[in-house]
Amino acid sequence: MDPQLTEVSQHLERFKAAFVRKDYNTCSDLLSRLKVLLTKFTSLPPLFENTPNAAQELAIARDIYEHAVVLSVKTEDQDAFERDFFQLKPYYVDARNRLPPSPQENLILGLNLLRLLVQNRIAEFHTELELLSSATLENPCIKHAVELEQSFMEGAYNRVLSARQTAPDATYVYFMDLLAKTIRDEIAGCSEKAYDYTVKHLIGSGGPSGFGSRSTADHVTVNCDLRSLTAIITGATSGIGAETARVLAKRGARLVIPARSLKTAEETKSRILSEFPDAEIIVMHLDLSSLASVRRFVADFESLHLPLNILINNAGKYAHKHAISEDGVEMTFATNYLGHFLLTKLLLKNMIETAAQTGVQGRIVNVTSVIHSWFSGDMLQYLADISRNNRSYDATRAYALSKLANVLHTIELSRILHKMDANVTANCVHPGIVRTRLTRDREGLITDLVFFLTSKLLKSVPQAAATTCYVATSPRLRNVCGKYFADCNEARTSKLGSCNVKAQRLWTASELLVSPASCTPHLYQTFKYSLTNDAICKSQSL
Repeated sequence: MDPQLTEVSQHLERFKAAFVRKDYNTCSDLLSRLKVLLTKFTSLPPLFENTPNAAQELAIARDIYEHAVVLSVKTEDQDAFERDFFQLKPYYVDARNRLPPSPQENLILGLNLLRLLVQNRIAEFHTELELLSSATLENPCIKHAVELEQSFMEGAYNRVLSARQTAPDATYVYFMDLLAKTIRDEIAGCSEKAYDYTVKHLIGSGGPSGFGSRSTADHVTVNCDLRSLTAIITGATSGIGAETARVLAKRGARLVIPARSLKTAEETKSRILSEFPDAEIIVMHLDLSSLASVRRFVADFESLHLPLNILINNAGKYAHKHAISEDGVEMTFATNYLGHFLLTKLLLKNMIETAAQTGVQGRIVNVTSVIHSWFSGDMLQYLADISRNNRSYDATRAYALSKLANVLHTIELSRILHKMDANVTANCVHPGIVRTRLTRDREGLITDLVFFLTSKLLKSVPQAAATTCYVATSPRLRNVCGKYFADCNEARTSKLGSCNVKAQRLWTASELLVSPASCTPHLYQTFKYSLTNDAICKSQSL
């Protein structure tokens, strides 16, 4: 045997003996020497020279780096793991045709997926998955990591906590314990916030605005005169939207009610006119899940030559079953966010001109939900996944994604309005929960806690419409822009919902998605482009 190869083999045997003894300090010293010795082999990556002992040198080098990765787990050194895995990966990819498969490969790949999950590097997690073959994806080590990621993102924390017992190898326990700690910290934080919110809500105490959770839409608009103002309210045929429309009509606003069903919209118009006969209400067709329908609606509205003072993006849906819009986007996201994004974009010029001509500040109100805080992970990666197929679709997570998008839309829109020096503001609101449509097919301690609390915190429809009406009409909110309101007072969004770079990234992707030339292939190019330009904001993601 070649003397250099013999020396490496001897050091490796000493390393393995020390590893068995759990003498990790000796292992670290020997590993450093081994890495130096490997630099003398030109057969190794990236050169891959065809030397007489190339096959043996490649095999022993791969063995060394595999042991290095496992050692980094034993010493709980994630930086070393990343360095050693980076050095090992070419042996699994570039040298695949030069070496027989390693029995440790799937175990190591699974460990790396767990590391990315622990570090919340979800985009990289999915990138690594896309590089794996179908057969590899069926390996228990890989499936374990994939199922953990799905449970973690769905909030099924009890499944994550119990998964430690079914770990495919003892080396996985280190990362499983780190995940468990993350979950317990999140549960503790959620419990504390929930307690504070519950007390304030049940008391119904007013905040700085003078209003609170028990205030109604009639109450918060009692001194508002909306005569001469025009308002468009999406989703105004039922629930919170219908009450918002009723109260704004009561205060004198001209209403435009867009709806998929003209019959339902006409019935809503009749109910309002029966109470306020002098109200001016225009019914128009609009399907927010269709970008073409949004464009037709705006063209029809512009043909009326009406001013526009208030735009309330209220419509929303919760899709129990997975569906894709005619534009190739997951239906919940298309309806709750993307349609509103395009609607706002196309109506903005009218609103800016109306404000300039009348001197009355325009108001854009995006109706979101506190459930936006339930979403964690990479937004566009998840949207790409659920717009491609239903394999990773979870109805509640998809809804949370759309509501988070509403929040981020508000942040970036407010920045753009400020840059344009437009006399128009944009804010978003959490109306409160009237009658939840969210099902209990999600599991986990967080979910159990939230559903218990919401049973105590339900609002009446007039109470739920109060925050929307307050933000759309209150003189106290002149020049207030880019804020999030709950119970008629400014509140805090989730950490992810306050990320300016995330908001800019979503805006850029949205502009591409609603471009007239957009089609399904372009859709996935948009996702790919956005995902590869996300490094700036990783430190701010949940």
